Amino acid sequence: MVKYVILSLLLWTIPLYAGIKNEGVVVQLERAPGCRPGSCGFESHRPRGSIVINGLSWHDSNIGFNEKNYGLGLEKDLNKKVFIYGGFFKDSFNATAKYIGTGYRILSKGDISFNGIIGITHKNINWNEDRVLPYILPSVSFYNFNLVVLPEGEYKDYKWPTTLFLQYKLNINN
Repeated sequence: MVKYVILSLLLWTIPLYAGIKNEGVVVQLERAPGCRPGSCGFESHRPRGSIVINGLSWHDSNIGFNEKNYGLGLEKDLNKKVFIYGGFFKDSFNATAKYIGTGYRILSKGDISFNGIIGITHKNINWNEDRVLPYILPSVSFYNFNLVVLPEGEYKDYKWPTTLFLQYKLNINN
């Protein structure tokens, strides 16, 4: 049992380190020069989870939409390219919206990635009617933020303005 715990700890921590020095029978782990956890690409192979704090939005409209979209969610990496997420927030009409989906990191460089996300949301579509809607959207993740871009469009009889939506992520794996 003890050897499995030690092996698990080693497998969990080795990706955080760039160099392994063998000094006799003692194996000593050291960070590569200039690297901090996550800065040299080693942490990206370990699936991470985050608590998502839904926050602010901007609408390309003067209608008076709610732009304080507070709420919570979860995001979980399945691997370095694919993630799943879900949560809730106060939508543009000040009603509670719920969402769930999956995303794919199309292009990643360091702490920045360009993503495609797909999912469904249950939200208001005007001031007094709610629906379940599918979506496919672009997003950008940078450091601990997600910026979701909802381009202007329409779905059946519902039209919306271009909207930017900002989220903050708290890593729960450290």
